[in-house]
Amino acid sequence: MTKTTDNIFHTSIFLVSCKKDVEIFDNYNFDSGEYKLYSCLDEGTPTEFVSKTGDFIITDTKTLKEIKNNWKLHLTNDRCACGTNYSLYLMKADTCVDLLQINMECEFLMCNKGYFFFPKNLLTIHENSLVKFSRDSAKKVFRENIKIK
Repeated sequence: MTKTTDNIFHTSIFLVSCKKDVEIFDNYNFDSGEYKLYSCLDEGTPTEFVSKTGDFIITDTKTLKEIKNNWKLHLTNDRCACGTNYSLYLMKADTCVDLLQINMECEFLMCNKGYFFFPKNLLTIHENSLVKFSRDSAKKVFRENIKIK
């Protein structure tokens, strides 16, 4: 190797090794029991999981804490033109404190922290903790009660 290619090689190794996971819900204390994660269907191409599950809510503290601990994601420069399957609203009481959008087919998540690679199993492993709700009941809750932070 020449000195220039050797420097490029070592710089590349350094940059790859410095790639840091981003904790999506690091600012929230789910032990308080005040949080709920609403997931509403969007217009993206439905996957089998999306078709089967539909709109859902996660209310139990144990699952929310597991999600917080496991959703440590890598930033990506990839963008997906096929839309999103879910909009996730993290609620603390009647206030929306965070909004995320997920595409299960293309495996990406976008939020105010950036665009991330999102392996679909990070959501599907919690299938037994999801509580389905009707779109009409969600519209009523969102329209009448929700404040955006």
